[in-house]
Amino acid sequence: MTSKDTFAGFEHLLLKENFSCQMLWRGLDMLKFWLSHDLRECRRLGRMMRSWNRAVPLHLYNVDSLPEGHWFWRLLAPLFLSHFSGSTWHVRHDKAAAVEQWLIRHGVGQIEREFHPPCPVSTYIYDEQEQHMLSWMEALALVNPVSSPYVTESLLCCVARKLLPEVNASQAAILIERMKTDFAMSHLDEQGRLLWRGQPEAPETVKDGLRSQLNEHRHEILSQLESPLSLCCMHQLLEPILPLQEQVPLLERLVKRIEATRQYDLISLYWLPMIGPMFSVDEEVENRFSKVSIYQMLRPSVLDSLLTLFERNSQFHEALKLATYLQPLNPVQYGITISSLQERLGNFEEAYSQVERIALPAQVNAPQSVAVALVQRRAWMVVCARLEHKKAQGKEALATLASLLFSHSSNNPPLWLWHFHTIKASYAQWDGDYIRAIVHYRQCLLVPGLGDFEYGATLVGLASSQRCAFLGDSTLEEIMHRSIKNGALGLILNRRVGEHDGMPGVLHNQALTLLYALLYKLLPLERIDEVLLLAKEGLSMVEAANSVKHRAILTAEILLATLLAKQDTTPWRKKLQAYGPKAEDSEKEQILSLHTLCVRQFGRGFLEEFWGEEKKSSRILTSTGS
Repeated sequence: MTSKDTFAGFEHLLLKENFSCQMLWRGLDMLKFWLSHDLRECRRLGRMMRSWNRAVPLHLYNVDSLPEGHWFWRLLAPLFLSHFSGSTWHVRHDKAAAVEQWLIRHGVGQIEREFHPPCPVSTYIYDEQEQHMLSWMEALALVNPVSSPYVTESLLCCVARKLLPEVNASQAAILIERMKTDFAMSHLDEQGRLLWRGQPEAPETVKDGLRSQLNEHRHEILSQLESPLSLCCMHQLLEPILPLQEQVPLLERLVKRIEATRQYDLISLYWLPMIGPMFSVDEEVENRFSKVSIYQMLRPSVLDSLLTLFERNSQFHEALKLATYLQPLNPVQYGITISSLQERLGNFEEAYSQVERIALPAQVNAPQSVAVALVQRRAWMVVCARLEHKKAQGKEALATLASLLFSHSSNNPPLWLWHFHTIKASYAQWDGDYIRAIVHYRQCLLVPGLGDFEYGATLVGLASSQRCAFLGDSTLEEIMHRSIKNGALGLILNRRVGEHDGMPGVLHNQALTLLYALLYKLLPLERIDEVLLLAKEGLSMVEAANSVKHRAILTAEILLATLLAKQDTTPWRKKLQAYGPKAEDSEKEQILSLHTLCVRQFGRGFLEEFWGEEKKSSRILTSTGS
C-alpha cells in the first residue's frame, strides 16, 4: 500500500458524516503504517485536515483506554482540538477527570461535563480486564424464577481479586461500576443484587471453567464473603459439582450470616428452594437414614439458628420439625420452643399441655436462663390464649418470674426484661386495666439493647392498649390517634427486619384500629382501602402458614371494610362462615364488638345472617351457617 493510498483511505473514513469510534481505529492503523516520525506526521495531518469541515461534530470513543504516552495524545488529539470547532469525548466515568485535565493543559477553556445514559455496548472496545469481568458476570449470573439474572458485587469482587492478581479491591469495584454506569450491562437493586439486563450469553464451557476455578479457591473466597446473598449465589454455582458433605461449611456460614443480618426473607426465597424442607420427624427413626439429608450434617448450634430463622420467616411447620428433632439434646429448652410454635399455629391447648409436661429444673442442675424461659413461657401461654381456668396459675408464674429476675444483683439480659414487661402488659390488658398496660409497654421501650423486632412488637402492643383505652372512654380521641401512629410505626419496624412470625397479628391490630377510627368517624372513609390492604395481606399469610390464629378476625375485618366500601361481600361472608366456628372466644368477642358498634353507628351490622338479634353473645358462629 502506498502512502497516497493510505492517506486517501484515512481521509475517506474521517469525512464520513457519521464518523464513529470503529472508523477512527481503522484509520489509526493505516496512519501507523504510513507515518514514520512525529514531524512528518504533524505536517501531513495538518494538510489533510484543511479540507475538512470544521463544523462537523466530532465524537471520540475509547481514547481513555490509551496510555498517557501513546502517540494519539502527542499528535492526533491536539490536531483535532485545533481543527474542529467542538468535540465530544465519550469516556468511562472513572477516567473523566484525567481526560478533563489533559484538555485543560492543552488550552481548552470551556468544558461541559455531562452524564448521559450508558452508551450501547457496541460503541466500546473492552480492555483485557473488562473482558474478563464481562465474561465472569455472564457466567455468574443466575436465572432466578422471581427476578432477572443476577450476581452480587461482593462475590464478583472476590472472584476478580482471586483470579486477576494485578487487580486490587478498588480496581475491582471500578470495573464493576463500569459495567453498571458505562456499559449498561447491569443495575443494582435494593437487595444488593446486580441484575443483568437481558439474558446472559456465557456458554456452558465458560461456566464450567469458572465453577472449577471457584471450587479451587472456595475456602479463601468463603472466608471473605459477608453478604448472605453472595453465599446463596456461590452455593447455587457450586452445588452441581460439590459433594453434599463439602457443601456443609458454606451452608453453615450462610445460616449464621442470615441470622446476623436478620434477612429472614432469604429463607423462603433461597434456602427452602435450594435445600428443600426438613425431613419428617414422625417416621421411624431408622427411616431418616434411608437417604442423606443436609439437615443431619449441620451442627446442632447451626440447626438451632436455622430453627429461629424458620420461625421468623413464618415457616412454623419446618421449625416444629426441627425443634422436635433437636429436643433430645435439651428437653426443657426445645419443649418450650415447641410450645411456642404450637401457639403460633393456633393450637393453644396443645401448646399449654406441652409446657405443663415440662418439669422446672433445679437451679443447681440447670442454667438460670432455662428456668427463666420455662416460667416465662407458662405465664405467657395462659395470657396469650386467654385460658380463664388457668389465670391464677399464670399470675403465679408471673410472680415467680419477677422473683427470678429481681432477686439477684447481676445485670438482667435485655430480652428477659422485655419479655417480663410484655407479659405484665398482656395481663393488664386481660384485666381491662389498659392504662397499666400502656405503662408496661412504655417500660419495654425504655429497655436498652433491643432490636427493631422487639421495639416493633412493643409498639404494636402499645397501640392495641391505646385503642382499647379509647374504646372504654371515647373522649380520649388523642390516645386513639397515638394508637394509629404507633401501630403504623410498629408495622414499619416489623417489615424492616423481614418479620413474618407475628406479622398477621401486627396487620390485624392496625386494620382493627383503623376500622374503629372509621366507625367513630375520626378518619375519612377514604382510609378504608388501607384497611383492606392490611387485612388481606394478613389473611393471606395466615392461610399460607395453615394457622387458625387471627384467621376469623381478619376475615371479619375484610368483610366489614368491603361493606363500608360498598363492594361485593359474598366471598368474605362464605370465608367467615368457614373460619368462624374454629375461632377462639377472644376473636369472636372482637368480631361481636365490631358488629355491635356498626349497629349503633349505622343502624345495621354485618353478621345478621349468621345469628338473629336474640342470639347476641360472645359465641359467634358456633356451627357453620348458623
